[in-house]
Amino acid sequence: MLYIDHNPKKAIELALLCMRSSDRNWWWYNRAGKAYYQMGMLREAHDQYKLSMKQQEMVCTIVDLAKVFLRMDQPNNALSLYEQGLQNNPGEVVLHLGIGRVCQAINNINKADESFRKVLQWDA
Repeated sequence: MLYIDHNPKKAIELALLCMRSSDRNWWWYNRAGKAYYQMGMLREAHDQYKLSMKQQEMVCTIVDLAKVFLRMDQPNNALSLYEQGLQNNPGEVVLHLGIGRVCQAINNINKADESFRKVLQWDA
C-alpha cells in the first residue's frame, strides 16, 4: 500500500484493522507509523513508533522514530535514541551512520568523525 499504491490512508486502515486482530505484533504499529509519517502527521507517527518499540525494539523502528524527531526539529532526541539503540545493537552500522549525520547537522564534527570511522571499521 505504501510503496506501490502510494496510499497511506488505506495503509493506516489496514494496519489498524490488523492491530485489532493481533495486538502483539510490532510490525503493524511500525507500518501505521510509516503511513502517518508519509502523511505528515508526526505526532501520530511518533505514538505508533513508540508502541512498536514497546512490543519489540527493532533497528528499523529506531531509525524511523529518529526520522520523526529530526523532522520535528529535535536532533538531541534523535541522537539519544540512536545511542540507546546502540546499547542493544553495538555493531549496527545504520545507527552509527545516524549518529554521524545528526552530529554533523548540529555541528559536532569531532563526534561525527568518530562515528563515521566506526562505520568504516564495522563495514570494511
